[in-house]
Amino acid sequence: MLSLKLPQLLRVHQVPRVFWEDGIMSGYRRPTSSALDCVLSSFQMTNETVNIWTHFLPTWYFLWRLLALAGGQGFRSEPYHWPLLVFLLPACLYPFASCCAHTFSSMSPRARHICYFLDYGALSLYSLGCAFPYAAYSMPASWLHSRLHQLFVPAAALNSFLCTGLSCYSRFPELESPALSKILRTAAFTYPFLFDNLPLFYRPPHCQPGDLSFEGQNIQPEKPLPTTESHFCLSSAWRRGCPHPPSTHQVETCQTKHCCLQPTAGGWMFGCVQEERGATRLNLGGGVDHQGPPCHLPECPRCS
Repeated sequence: MLSLKLPQLLRVHQVPRVFWEDGIMSGYRRPTSSALDCVLSSFQMTNETVNIWTHFLPTWYFLWRLLALAGGQGFRSEPYHWPLLVFLLPACLYPFASCCAHTFSSMSPRARHICYFLDYGALSLYSLGCAFPYAAYSMPASWLHSRLHQLFVPAAALNSFLCTGLSCYSRFPELESPALSKILRTAAFTYPFLFDNLPLFYRPPHCQPGDLSFEGQNIQPEKPLPTTESHFCLSSAWRRGCPHPPSTHQVETCQTKHCCLQPTAGGWMFGCVQEERGATRLNLGGGVDHQGPPCHLPECPRCS
């Protein structure tokens, strides 16, 4: 019978400096691990175990939500739902990419950089995906047809491209200038979330309850979109930019880093988008719940 032996774990002084984590003294995998060793190590208490599982499990949750919504009647055929679909695709991709990055980052120093390059790219793609539902469901009516509204998604795409390059570059001065590396990475992940959340930052002090729109139509949501998800996103971006917080204690093996904040931010964001989309849908006149006067929108099956 085939038997699999779990790989041996090392202490911090037994691995190259590029693999060191601040405050983590043991639980390191061999820096030349095979792909099988990397997979097996996810069932051990290593310095990456918590990161692996807290990204792997949310991947299946978001995939389940995507399939459940995509299988609904009229979901793919109605343009109204497409921004949510665009958001859910990178929401499934980025935790899976991060899970793979943490799993296979110990194959070699070169593989470690490549894994995290892909991880940063997926996270930037997720920030781009967030811009689509914000532009479609959360734009204040006073911004409609403005230059900012027209350029919101293209600007988010440019931000994702530039910030991916900046975050990847931040890995190179990591050993010589760790402070510079953290500043660059923090900026690379904070700026896209600040930009994406501009509609939310604008709404509390300036907007009335009905000052909301969907693709040129003024609507009346049931209640404002909560802004708490922006705090989760900013916290996640900060943790991504500063993955090795200074500590005066020697923490053995387990490292939480950003592992819980990222999936939480994604789940909270999905819930808020769903809530906003549902409230907007009712007030646009979509679906069987529409009982008001004709809305004359092409997205409405009752009135079109």
